[in-house]
Amino acid sequence: MKKMKRYLLIIFVFFGLSLIGAQVVFCQLERGKAVPQEVLPDELRYVEVKDYYIGSDAGAVGTIQAVAGHVVVARFEESEAYFAALGDAVFKGDVLYTLKASRCRVLFSGQDLITLGDNTRIVIEEVIDDREAGEKKSAFSMLRGKVMCYVMRLFRYKHISFSVSTPTAVTGVRGTKFGVEVMTEEPVTAITLVYCFEGKVEVYSPVDGTIQGVGGGESLELSTLGAGIVEPTMPEAAERFILDTEALPIMGEEAQSGDGGAVTDEEFGNDISALGSGFQDDVTDTVQAQATKVTEAADRRPTQHYGYFVGMLTKVSTGFNGAYRSQDICDFDSNDISASYGFYYMYTDGSTDYDNPQITYLETPDGVIISGLPVFAQHTELGYNACMEWGYWTQPIVMSDGTDDFYFDNKGYYVMGDYTTDSQRSGLAANNISGTYSGGAYGTYWTSAGGANMSGDFSTRVNFVAGSLSDFNLSVSGGGHSASVSGASGTFLGASSQFEINTGGDWQIDGNPGTGVAEGSVYGANGEAIGGLWEIGDGTSHAVGMFQGTR
Repeated sequence: MKKMKRYLLIIFVFFGLSLIGAQVVFCQLERGKAVPQEVLPDELRYVEVKDYYIGSDAGAVGTIQAVAGHVVVARFEESEAYFAALGDAVFKGDVLYTLKASRCRVLFSGQDLITLGDNTRIVIEEVIDDREAGEKKSAFSMLRGKVMCYVMRLFRYKHISFSVSTPTAVTGVRGTKFGVEVMTEEPVTAITLVYCFEGKVEVYSPVDGTIQGVGGGESLELSTLGAGIVEPTMPEAAERFILDTEALPIMGEEAQSGDGGAVTDEEFGNDISALGSGFQDDVTDTVQAQATKVTEAADRRPTQHYGYFVGMLTKVSTGFNGAYRSQDICDFDSNDISASYGFYYMYTDGSTDYDNPQITYLETPDGVIISGLPVFAQHTELGYNACMEWGYWTQPIVMSDGTDDFYFDNKGYYVMGDYTTDSQRSGLAANNISGTYSGGAYGTYWTSAGGANMSGDFSTRVNFVAGSLSDFNLSVSGGGHSASVSGASGTFLGASSQFEINTGGDWQIDGNPGTGVAEGSVYGANGEAIGGLWEIGDGTSHAVGMFQGTR
């Protein structure tokens, strides 16, 4: 009786395994035959999607490593299409569609790899793998959905480029891991989100012509109105994107498979199967690493400290005479930081602590060096980003040369950072870059009792080709006082990134017409930020401050 039960159990297990095997074979053979026509994307509604592989005489540029759910490959300008399976070859010009709740991973000949989230449409525009010339290039265009991109930097290649174009952005890299998401129902309403997970990407907006660098742990939104500003990626947003694009089985596991047009390891000249599991990231570890990168991005500061300051010192006779301000960009890490008013000069030393520089001496027109120095200024930081820092210095002391008093009690506003070099500015001009910058502004309405603090907004438009700035607008208020400038313009100083705003515009202080000047520089390798100082007066009232913004 026991033998009979054992035989029955063996037969049952064998029969069960046979059924499972049959289901797997059925899955492999059917591909997407059971998919209703109405769930296909609009572009394929009138195309018969085959349940078998469609070949091509062209050379394959990649292979499908994994398919979860249903993926459609459209070929020959979307006149033919088929349901994809594991091992299928893909070619230049192929259009890949992932349906609802589907995923796909594709490895290319240069070992670059992309993983697609559901409801995604992406076109393989070009893939070049020229090992003799040491060049590889991958270019894609994307209309909707989500894609994670891995750009592999291999020593055999001297020149590497990888780009993803959307209706509102072009993202280009030379060795990194990044994601692109396009939310749209039609191109005119497209919003592109670019997430950088490792390395750095450059994102171009065809709308406003700007180029911005996005580093690890940062993201950027672009729309039909232009580009936003680079910001730290929130951990929950990073986690969502990773789950939506990378939750794929290891090569062959729970995936459809077929033998149509499979590309072998020998054809690619590398071990594809080894890469398959290597790219299956552990989602938890990746999210934790991304959270770390967010923190690092939030803490990122400029490495240099070139900038401007104003209002730290004022000269007073019977009343206000003038505020000291830097006349040129200063290196706050040096021992020779200067500001002036007329023929009066103040010198400071920031070589030991650029945040709290040491006021070393004051010089009057007759050469008198005022005693009572040196003394350290105390700083208060108002903000920072990867390109700049800004805030104010204070030192409530009064000194005299026997005729005039010199007050340090009003806030001295500063902005400093990694200013855009001459060659970098030339590169921005060569690429026909222009853009609108906006941000915050701060200032002090001068009084002998410490001043009235003001804050507000700033914006301007920069044209690097013309070397000009226009629509310079600034408005601050507080303590019962106000200062503003609207519609002013200016120019860059020669080939440098420094500029002056000194033409036209409506300059006002406490609602009365005044005169003024603003100066500063653009900051960052791609001119991502801008900052400087301003001064407005009408003979009776006077205010100074700083402005900062990003493109």
